[in-house]
Amino acid sequence: MLALYGRKNFGQAYVSAALGYGWHDITTRRTVTVSGTDVLTSTFTADDLAGRIEGGYRLALDEQTGLTPFAAYVGQRFATPAYAETSASGSANFALAYAENDSLASHSELGGRLDRDFAVGAQTLSLEGMLAWAHQLNERPSAQAAFLDLPGSGFVLLGVRPAVDTALLGLGLQMHDTSGLVYGVRAQDQTGGGTDVITGTLNLAYRW
Repeated sequence: MLALYGRKNFGQAYVSAALGYGWHDITTRRTVTVSGTDVLTSTFTADDLAGRIEGGYRLALDEQTGLTPFAAYVGQRFATPAYAETSASGSANFALAYAENDSLASHSELGGRLDRDFAVGAQTLSLEGMLAWAHQLNERPSAQAAFLDLPGSGFVLLGVRPAVDTALLGLGLQMHDTSGLVYGVRAQDQTGGGTDVITGTLNLAYRW
């Protein structure tokens, strides 16, 4: 995964953007027991392109504390080529072929962050809490498939999509060294309407 990130401040206001690309080497394995035991496999590569743009304004509550209302748009495109299963063992009667497919997923975010800085010796510890509303902008992802040995058997597979409206809860901490070294950890929970997704990240950076 490769990514670019940029931020521009306009006084207390800011605009930030990130763009990332990922390349996936995927192998599938499926066992069918309709007539005996058939093991069907496939190997293919996929491309993943994602981006985020965000704007906000930091309101200083005191010298160490700030509240930042923000709005953001997040989009992702996952592209898979046409591919077909082959038999690793048994029959290939139930092998599937998939059409080339682009899946789009995007959502908007509206929320706020509360941050506070603490002096820890020669370093600065920054704590941040986040609460936001996320709204999904795309329908459920889908893919077109068919049985190789049965002409006209095409059907649609439906993927999984988070609930249309969910809450984003985040917590992060970051250490800033006087040399420019920055490191920290962040956790986020997306919850609501049968959706519960927990993510975590570690970061290490150098600023000059």
